[in-house]
Amino acid sequence: RQADAHELFLFLIDEFFTANAKFTNCFEGTYESIVCCQTCKHRSVSAQKFLTLSIPVKPTIDEMIERWSSEEELEDPIECDACKKKQPSSKKIILKKLPEVLVFHLKRFTSTTKIHDEVALDMNITVNKQKYELYASCNHTGSLNFGHYTATCKRKNGAFVVLNDTNVNTVYTLPKTSSSPYLLFYRVIKAE
Repeated sequence: RQADAHELFLFLIDEFFTANAKFTNCFEGTYESIVCCQTCKHRSVSAQKFLTLSIPVKPTIDEMIERWSSEEELEDPIECDACKKKQPSSKKIILKKLPEVLVFHLKRFTSTTKIHDEVALDMNITVNKQKYELYASCNHTGSLNFGHYTATCKRKNGAFVVLNDTNVNTVYTLPKTSSSPYLLFYRVIKAE
């Protein structure tokens, strides 16, 4: 059946690591969600596991992470554990444990449209002092109602393979920006 690539990825990873519990899930990380009462400043912290980070589309990965993790005022009051009533609150997210493979899901779809903004294909990024390299992407072309997925994967020799149905092509450089990335896969750069 037709499936969104992000949903398919989450399903496959869940199925694989449920069936093969002896393996460590290299996609799993942890972040903390911190809700702060604006009246008494009480902080409620909860840890969440993640396989992908669903982030808003911005020009660079750094900007996407910054927007995703920045403090925001919550629209609805939250029950404060200290005040014992609903109070205006803010929320901030902090990455705590980074996975070996960091997957970004770019939020390109709203309920009514697709966001076609270009993003930089940053070959190397640093997150919480951990260095990562881009090694694959899942790309979407088309619109909200009709589209096509392709994949780009890095080979050991540094070239990339572009997979488009039965067409397989090798490219040696990626464009600096693109409007098609939907999932970006970064792996830890290990010290030699």
